[in-house]
Amino acid sequence: MTRGRAALELPPGDEPRTRDLQEHHQLVSLIVDGRAAEAAQLMRGHITHGLTATAISALEDREGIRVT
Repeated sequence: MTRGRAALELPPGDEPRTRDLQEHHQLVSLIVDGRAAEAAQLMRGHITHGLTATAISALEDREGIRVT
């Protein structure tokens, strides 16, 4: 059996990377300020909609698979 190689493709442009970096800074600020509930909410959104999730979704679409 031949194994293919899968690679994540990041979306073009700086906006997704800039957004992720800003969210990382916001998370640190919220944690330092003791605002755990807000940090948790931002983190859930970051995991669901961040750059890595976007890249994984694009790979799944390209490969015709869905990882849950």
